[in-house]
Amino acid sequence: MARMGSGPDAHPVRDRGRAVRGDLRHGAPRRPQGRSLRPLYRRVYRHARIPKGADRTAALGPARRCEDGPGTARGRAAGALVSVCAVDLRRYALGMVDLRRPRWIAALVRSRFLSSARGAESAESVVALPLIVIVIFTGLEYGWLALRSIQVDAAARAGARQAAMAGMSSASVEEAVSDSLRRAGISSGSVSTVPADPGQAQAGEVVSVEVSVSYAEVGLIGLGGLMPLPDTVTGRAAMVREPGP
Repeated sequence: MARMGSGPDAHPVRDRGRAVRGDLRHGAPRRPQGRSLRPLYRRVYRHARIPKGADRTAALGPARRCEDGPGTARGRAAGALVSVCAVDLRRYALGMVDLRRPRWIAALVRSRFLSSARGAESAESVVALPLIVIVIFTGLEYGWLALRSIQVDAAARAGARQAAMAGMSSASVEEAVSDSLRRAGISSGSVSTVPADPGQAQAGEVVSVEVSVSYAEVGLIGLGGLMPLPDTVTGRAAMVREPGP
């Protein structure tokens, strides 16, 4: 059976310091000394009042709107003494925060300073984010360009290998190049051979094939206006003509 007068609000003045140290009798969570009180002042638009001569525990009542504050006619008629957030009043009644000390004002000023610092960080993020995105897209575009260059070089080697065989014509060389480009996902490209007709080349003669593809057709993102990109992707290959049977 609980003793009379042993509740959490039996000695609010005597036990005020214990609540600061985290006395669980009052249901107050333990918090380290020096912790910022910024979360207590976020809802400053909600006000309450403590009538003159009333006990401090009256602050545990429901919060009232700003029209009941000490700076209003209704507040002066009711004898309002303070006008702060309802959460602050509850903690003040439990002895956790003394609103008469400068620490409360310093915490409020510090919270406003931190809010402005967060705004500066947001502005920096807005400026830096587009630059980061451009750098990432630039890397992707140049990587795609390197991939397409390798694929076009492979198509040129396939055409040169076909042109180096005895009895092959320029039509067979173009067909080999087109097949290689199609497997790489490239629809079309121009092919030129030296000599123009590989079938007329002598054994031991060097035969070269050049393949050109427009980069506008094979580009990834299309950032040609923002970065230096080639108009065409060119691949070259040369082989020695094999002797005939």
